Amino acid sequence: MSTILTNPVILATTILVVLCLLKVNVFLSIIIASLCCALLGGATLVEGIEVFYTNMGNDNRMVLFLLLLGVLAATMQYNNVGEVLAPRVAKLVGKKVWLFPIVLTLFGIMVETFVLIGVSFLLVIVPPLLRLLTDYKVDRRLLVITTCCGLQIGYCCFPVGYGAGFMGIVQGALADNGLEVSIDQIWRANLVIGGAMVVAIILAMIRYRKPRDYQSTEGENKLIEAELAAAKELPPIEFRHIACLISGLSVVVVQVTTKSMPLAALVMIVMLVVTGAIKPRDFETVFMKGIMTSSYVCLVLMAAVAFAATAKTYGDLDNLIAASGALIGGNKIFGAFLMLFLGLFITMGIGSAFSTVPIVATVLVPLGLSLKMSPALIIILVAASGALGDSGSPSSNQALIPTAAFNIDGQHDHIRDSCIPSFLFVNIPLFVICTFAALFL
Repeated sequence: MSTILTNPVILATTILVVLCLLKVNVFLSIIIASLCCALLGGATLVEGIEVFYTNMGNDNRMVLFLLLLGVLAATMQYNNVGEVLAPRVAKLVGKKVWLFPIVLTLFGIMVETFVLIGVSFLLVIVPPLLRLLTDYKVDRRLLVITTCCGLQIGYCCFPVGYGAGFMGIVQGALADNGLEVSIDQIWRANLVIGGAMVVAIILAMIRYRKPRDYQSTEGENKLIEAELAAAKELPPIEFRHIACLISGLSVVVVQVTTKSMPLAALVMIVMLVVTGAIKPRDFETVFMKGIMTSSYVCLVLMAAVAFAATAKTYGDLDNLIAASGALIGGNKIFGAFLMLFLGLFITMGIGSAFSTVPIVATVLVPLGLSLKMSPALIIILVAASGALGDSGSPSSNQALIPTAAFNIDGQHDHIRDSCIPSFLFVNIPLFVICTFAALFL
């Protein structure tokens, strides 16, 4: 046990978690943790820095893909797509309160696979709907959970859009650690994760089914006013709105037909220009805004890859794997539990499934192979370990952005209403179901 606790990777990830919880910038935290791992592994500071920066360029395919996808998100905002979609959602739902979590779940899936704007869609559609949600006393904690589940179903179970990107990261991380798998194997195995998300949604809808009072600041007749507003003539859908959706669809079509994420993103850029979604005179502004939107995510992703390389070089992983294997004693159930626990431990500090998969795979894949686990089970454990970081982590976009969207009126707390409910209702079913998957795979 002491070998595990004093391992350079474990100590470095402890430092990483502490720094992230102290609100230190995630990118900077990864750099510091990587250098600590190198120093604890017997390297000099110069050697640690050299290993880190020489490995930051190892995922350029994904970096280009994500950078260009940011342009689509900026174009959506540029064309006010949210202002067209939001009132239609309000009119569709009406008084059927139970439809709100279902609609947000479906939106979560869609923005990871088709529209490709990620969790930031909440900042577009929630503000126009917040007044209606307050009138209907919809518990915002439920909406945070169902949105999170929809996002994770999207990128874990569908090999298109961001899902293709996530599965490409999983595939590359597994290959780097000695396990070759196909994308088809990944999405099929990840259906277990999708099942866990369905369970999480059901449990959350049961727990948070009762109305929750929020302070009204608009007078006593808000509900009537909201219903009248929803019944008004809807804003027209213009060709520029359709052009954005067509461009998003082009990513899916090209990705599926060519298996090339960078080409799919480039075709999308061409479609945005050809269809007129971006006017030529505004192209430079929108393009740069989109690049800036995705640039930080890409930096964190590159840093995570470099951290994984540092861990492989100086992390004494052979001893960590041997010590973990000895502790497990050949028990697959306990092995799956320990692997998910290690994955949760690592990913909670970073808060991004995309960024942490290369790190957790460095430990989990060799350990799974040593326990003679099936490829499907190893895929599930690695992907689930990454998803655990997206649910409930204070530094996760899937917690930060919902808080920003639902807390416009100051009635939604980041920790109590976003992080804790997400951790309990998403992570626990995911942890339990993926652990017991070891019985059947």
